[in-house]
Amino acid sequence: MTIPICEIAFPVDVMQTFTYRIPDRFKKHLKPGCRVIAPFGRRHQSGYCIRVSESDEAQLPKGLKSLSEIRDEKPLFTPEQMQLFHWMAFYYMAAPGLVLKAAHPSEAGFKKEIRYFPAPDMADHPEIQRLNIPPDGLPESILNTIPPDTVKLIQSLIKQRILIADNVFSVERATRTVKAVRLTDAYVQGEHPSHVKILAALKSRAIPEATLSDLMRETGVSRSVFHTLEKKGVLESFDQEIPSDPFSGAYVTKNREIVLTNEQIQVIEEITAHFDRFYPVLLHGVTGSGKTEVYIHLANEALKRGKQALILVPEIAITPHVAGRFRSVFGKKVAIWHSRMSAGERIWTWQSIRRGDIQVVVGARSALFSPFPSPGLIVVDEEHDASFKQQEQSPGYHGRDAAIYYARLLKIPVILGSATPSVESWYLAQTGKYHLLTLKERFGSAGYPQVDVIDLRTKNPGETLFTREMLEALRECVKRGEQAIVLHNRRGFHTFVRCEYCGQVVECPHCSVSMTWHKPWQKLVCHYCDHQEPLPAVCPSCSDTSLRVAGSGTQRIEDELVKRIKDARVIRMDLDSTRGRHAHVKILNTFENKNFDILLGTQMVSKGLDFSNVTLVCIVNADTGLGIPDFRSAERVWQLVAQVSGRSGRGTLPGRVIIQSWQPEHPAVNLAARLDVRAFYQQELKRRKLLLYPPFSRLILIRVTGKDRERVVSAVKQLANICKQHMPPEQVLGPSSAPVEKVKELYRWQILLKFKRNEDENMNRIKTILIRILQDRRNRMPGLKITLNADPVSMN
Repeated sequence: MTIPICEIAFPVDVMQTFTYRIPDRFKKHLKPGCRVIAPFGRRHQSGYCIRVSESDEAQLPKGLKSLSEIRDEKPLFTPEQMQLFHWMAFYYMAAPGLVLKAAHPSEAGFKKEIRYFPAPDMADHPEIQRLNIPPDGLPESILNTIPPDTVKLIQSLIKQRILIADNVFSVERATRTVKAVRLTDAYVQGEHPSHVKILAALKSRAIPEATLSDLMRETGVSRSVFHTLEKKGVLESFDQEIPSDPFSGAYVTKNREIVLTNEQIQVIEEITAHFDRFYPVLLHGVTGSGKTEVYIHLANEALKRGKQALILVPEIAITPHVAGRFRSVFGKKVAIWHSRMSAGERIWTWQSIRRGDIQVVVGARSALFSPFPSPGLIVVDEEHDASFKQQEQSPGYHGRDAAIYYARLLKIPVILGSATPSVESWYLAQTGKYHLLTLKERFGSAGYPQVDVIDLRTKNPGETLFTREMLEALRECVKRGEQAIVLHNRRGFHTFVRCEYCGQVVECPHCSVSMTWHKPWQKLVCHYCDHQEPLPAVCPSCSDTSLRVAGSGTQRIEDELVKRIKDARVIRMDLDSTRGRHAHVKILNTFENKNFDILLGTQMVSKGLDFSNVTLVCIVNADTGLGIPDFRSAERVWQLVAQVSGRSGRGTLPGRVIIQSWQPEHPAVNLAARLDVRAFYQQELKRRKLLLYPPFSRLILIRVTGKDRERVVSAVKQLANICKQHMPPEQVLGPSSAPVEKVKELYRWQILLKFKRNEDENMNRIKTILIRILQDRRNRMPGLKITLNADPVSMN
């Protein structure tokens, strides 16, 4: 006798699924992609149905448990999405339940209104017609106000599943008002430690305002202290509206009159001709060549065909810039999606997409999981960016590669766009795996900027952060009423503190990294665990008093620019200044509106930004990152320098780029300054082929973490020996400590496995072995964590 069964994946870090019996009342309604409630251990747990089938009862384990409840009448995910999640779980060696959890926004903490709707094909049922149910459903609360016989009828229809219940989030509560405060005087000093905390938190923001709840959570200070500062006139309170639709906040549309170039038209026609099949394209367009306009026209083509368009961007900072252009064309059909959205915004956006109100999503990595019924186009803008890879938590997927696989399942075009493509994508385009299309000219009348490289080894002794040439260029730019972007890829004020007597650098007590001095907070801060402490009076190693701060971060650069360039209005954009709600959007909007002359920032300002009045880009130190022990370090520096250089001269005014470097002859700096893309790829591919690194291989990084260093080292050695039994020992690198060995009191050791690109079969076999090890070793190694990272983009 066969019985219906299903496989359930629970949102926990367990590398398997679980089989359950399907009760008769659920047979017709349960489908893959629905959430269910099932007994799991000692409690009932919510999980995701991933497969429904039938099996001989005699072959099933005795006492097989049954499902308790189905939470969704319709699947949350399409069949193609379910196939994508299955591939992700195996390829990235992740727990299936965590993959599904990542694809679905949490509803925890949100009140849902239960409403009743006619079941499919039941709209014409006589009893349904009698109830006269409105389009938005029958609210459960109505049962308390209608006659008893009608209540009995409704309950009977629910039991027969003629009426079905659905959880609906109230759209009426789309906006709420919260208390916020702003700083009235940027130079005021705190008299009490709690006052100092509040003032430091506000001063660290580019725009010194924040909601009261955010500040209380960040500083740990009670509400009464804020009232005290408000009475003293230090703070000013105001009401801030928080809309559920994130586009109702600081995001603005960007209307432009666009006349496409011949190159753009040719690219659009080529891709449109292949809209009915899987068509992977690497769109290599120089900075300012108008790739976004190509994306907009292709998205319009998808919508004309009754499909939807998905636009992935790497940085939260450029999401509003790109989304604003799409919003100007498609109006309210466009939504944004990124990690800084509140839970309420996520739920609102998710429901709007499912209802069909949204047809274009512009977002970061996780926007890939948007619940579109029928996507017709996927774009991965700035495809080279490392932030498309999820690093810190499972599943460790790469948004670009998952997008390519998803497009293959959907049989639709996928566009990988970049002025500086990743070495892997360039290689795949050269070998015919991707179709290479190019935009060689800048859009409109914009020309290439003049690029000047300054050798810091020849600077004058009196020059510190800025050479004379760079300062003079910035002064002239501000004087002309034009704008500049200054890049420095280190945040904080001073990047380390060193004892001049013994040479010891002050390190975080929880991590093996130096502490960074943050002037607004008057504290040393660890950028890995956020540990904070005051500047010590004596050296922790030798107790000498000769401690000196050194190194330069964006806060120090900001101070120097304000001091040395008269009347310059400087705004800083880094992780510290963008902590507030929509802070990155507000910064970019104020700069675009010419309220500031100089935009200073980390890599956030290096890509995707398009300001017609920016005529000068300054790179304070182009060598930052070259010394990192990672085979991709040169590629990243080259991309960063080339990308930020492309922010200059995008309008009608000529542009200039000034690059300061201690190693101007290094290919990453020299070839970026010369805009010589092909020469860089040629050199880098030659080096990687010799060393068997991607694109000539695939990598798996195995990392063991734990509080006991000896146990971590012992475990990682055991794993290395197992790997060497199943693959050539020379392709097993390590074990060795991670570049930063200790983070948050956990020691980290790792092994790097290399597989030749034609060894996919062997790599899949090793993955299966590693998953088994993971399941087994977790039980035998309490206190240790083993993570498997396929295609890592960082060795740290």
